[in-house]
Order: sequence, then C-alpha cells, then structure tokens
Amino acid sequence: MALNLLTELAENKVGEFDVAINESYRTAGTTENRTAPITSVVAVYHDYRAYVKDDASKIVTEFRAPSRTLYPVAEQASSAV
Repeated sequence: MALNLLTELAENKVGEFDVAINESYRTAGTTENRTAPITSVVAVYHDYRAYVKDDASKIVTEFRAPSRTLYPVAEQASSAV
C-alpha cells in the first residue's frame, strides 16, 4: 500500500516537473524568463523510484550505477581522490 502511494506521488511529481520544464522552454528568452532559449530537445527521459523503509538501502547503489554510465570521467576523478 505505502509503496503504491509513493509510486503515484512520484508519477505526479514527474508530471508537474514536465509541465514546469515545458513552460520554461516556452517562455525562454522573454522578459518573463531571461534564460537562453532552447531551439530543440533531442530526447526526453523520465525516471522515478519509490522505496519503503525496509528497502531503502538500495537507493545508493541504484543511484550510483546509472551515474557511472552517464558520467564515467567524474567517477574516475572521484575515485582518484
């Protein structure tokens, strides 16, 4: 039950962030939003995870695995320290 509620909350948050990001794209470069406009979006990826207290130890290992794939140079630099 708790895991289902957390999953639904995460899905809703993803939707809210998606709307906010798209609004930021739409208004970029205007007086309302002075950030640099983005001309095209190459890809969109949504990811979320929900954990209960008994399973929370997996958070760190699951977070580190994708970051090693996406940022191998940063991982090498941090392991050298």
